[in-house]
Amino acid sequence: YPAFALAGAYARVALAGGGRWRRLLAAGALLALLAFLLVTNQPIYRHREYTGAIAQLADIAARFDDQSVILFRSGGRDTPDLVTTPLTYLYGRDALAIKSTRPDAYAVPLARYVRAWQAAGRTVYLAAGPSGGLSLPGQRLEPAGQIQLTLHEFEQLTDQKPRNSYDATLAFAVYRLVPGAPVAPPQLAVDDYASQVAGVHRP
Repeated sequence: YPAFALAGAYARVALAGGGRWRRLLAAGALLALLAFLLVTNQPIYRHREYTGAIAQLADIAARFDDQSVILFRSGGRDTPDLVTTPLTYLYGRDALAIKSTRPDAYAVPLARYVRAWQAAGRTVYLAAGPSGGLSLPGQRLEPAGQIQLTLHEFEQLTDQKPRNSYDATLAFAVYRLVPGAPVAPPQLAVDDYASQVAGVHRP
């Protein structure tokens, strides 16, 4: 694409360097290109990326005080970062992403961190997304509601010009970590994300 764009620009300059008709042809080619861009880029001009995200993030941040620690885990590797980054740097919340596909491999040291935070008087939460199951030894999960972030995004295509926007919804079930033996829920529901280890999608 860069080579094509440079070749087109070079062709128009070469045309403009000739006689009157060639200059008119070069100007016509330039006007046609500008018209093409104006018409085909209309969806981009009208789109507002992440409309309403700041207000949603402010509502999520208000659910936790500045002494809370929120651990985020979801099936998508980078999904938690879309929430933890603004919570940390815009609202001063200690929000951390658990990115490993096998968090059970370091559940014991992670549980030590949780105990240390609890001993310091901090409340620790797990925000689990679909396929975000996580069990920490010596910690019981108490349901503490749901959070959801809906991001209005423009499609990201690699083989054609994008035209459409859509809403990407990130849903998390929030659990308060409390010292005690882990307890399995008596009945699993579709949004018991902490019990769902892999292959589960948002209902």
